[in-house]
Amino acid sequence: MKEFMRMLPLFGLVVTASLPPPGTGQSDLVGEAAPDFSLQVLDGKEVSLKSLRGHIVVLHFWATYWESCYDDMGHLDKLYREFRSQGVAVFGVNVGQLPRVVREFVKKRGYTYPQLVNARGELILSYQATDAPRVVIIGKDGKIAIHLADKQGAEGLRSALRKVMQ
Repeated sequence: MKEFMRMLPLFGLVVTASLPPPGTGQSDLVGEAAPDFSLQVLDGKEVSLKSLRGHIVVLHFWATYWESCYDDMGHLDKLYREFRSQGVAVFGVNVGQLPRVVREFVKKRGYTYPQLVNARGELILSYQATDAPRVVIIGKDGKIAIHLADKQGAEGLRSALRKVMQ
């Protein structure tokens, strides 16, 4: 078991490295039912997409080794605090890293929005998020409303979220 746990981050890297290059082979998932998931938040609670039905859900796929993800994390943290009382659930989805690494990273930077840990990296494949950063916004109906690539900045993220909230 110890050997398996040591190899788990390597598996996440292999999964990530096996994805096609950015902008190639991506299906347009907008309008499709969002793939269900059940993952643990860093505090140990289990969260499933099914349990969030009726809420707008923002998923930010990221990893500590993708520096391009860092910019939007601060903006997403602000959006989480601003919109959570309005039925918006914002989650970071860490790809391919152990909870300990994720916990240290978000604590050091002071992020408060919940982080889902996806050490095996399968969720990024389900959402065809083949590059990072990637933000997926799911409407109250459970369908993918917006699929964003690259850094969006505070106004880009806020604008996308408001569009789904209308």
